Amino acid sequence: MSNVIVVTQPKKTIRQRVAQGLAVAGTFALTQSAFAASELDTLATTATGYLDTAKTAALGVFAVGIVLVGIFKGYSKMKQGINRA
Repeated sequence: MSNVIVVTQPKKTIRQRVAQGLAVAGTFALTQSAFAASELDTLATTATGYLDTAKTAALGVFAVGIVLVGIFKGYSKMKQGINRA
C-alpha cells in the first residue's frame, strides 16, 4: 500500500474562462494605453500650436476689419467736410 494522493483540478467553467480572458485583454489594453498616452501628449501639443495659429489669424482678420471700417468712416467724414466748404 502506497500513500499516493492524486489531486485532480476541476474543469474551468465558461465564466472562469471568460474572466481569465478579460483579465488578459485588460492587461493588454493597459499597456497599449500607456503607449497611446505619449501619442496623445504629442497630439495635444500639436493641437495647441494649431489653436495659437488660428487665434493669431482671427485677430489679424479682426484688426484688418477695424482698419477698413476706420478708413470708410474717415472717408465719409472727409466727404462731409468737403461738401460743407
